[in-house]
Amino acid sequence: MSYFLWDEGVSHKECQSIIDEYKDVSFKEGQTGSNDPKVRNNLVHWIETNSLIARAMFQFILEANNKYFKYIIDGYEQVQLSKYEIDGFYDWHKDAVHTNTELEPVRKLALSINLSDPESYEGGEFEFFDGHNKSLDPMKNKQGAVVVFDCLDWHRVKPVIKGSRYSLVMWAIGPRFK
Repeated sequence: MSYFLWDEGVSHKECQSIIDEYKDVSFKEGQTGSNDPKVRNNLVHWIETNSLIARAMFQFILEANNKYFKYIIDGYEQVQLSKYEIDGFYDWHKDAVHTNTELEPVRKLALSINLSDPESYEGGEFEFFDGHNKSLDPMKNKQGAVVVFDCLDWHRVKPVIKGSRYSLVMWAIGPRFK
């Protein structure tokens, strides 16, 4: 498991501005490959790939990749705004997506930004599995924290027990690993 973290990558004012801009848009249920409600319960809204938010997020990925991961990255997928309300969660999963051909790009790196003020919700911790029956919470629910991690790493969002938690997620793509 490996990740690159900015404790205060995005200002609190910018986080709140993003929440305010999107809080009233239409959200849909988050999906998984199995659509098992025991795996995921949250709402999502997709943000255009040519948005300023997407371009800024990609710069975090490029910086983390240049300093740490060193993967071949060709681009990114559409940005997901996630909303976790009471009892919202996303159980242990990986973001790597299997493709059918050698030519299709694969997800290599994921980025998550916690937009919510930690005083506005309880629970909802973003955690990595460390392989030793322990979990790591690098973001510690800090508003504006940004983490970039390998899409093959196990991670989860624990259930929200009070309030609402908003986050932005992006996946960087590139050619298959060899």
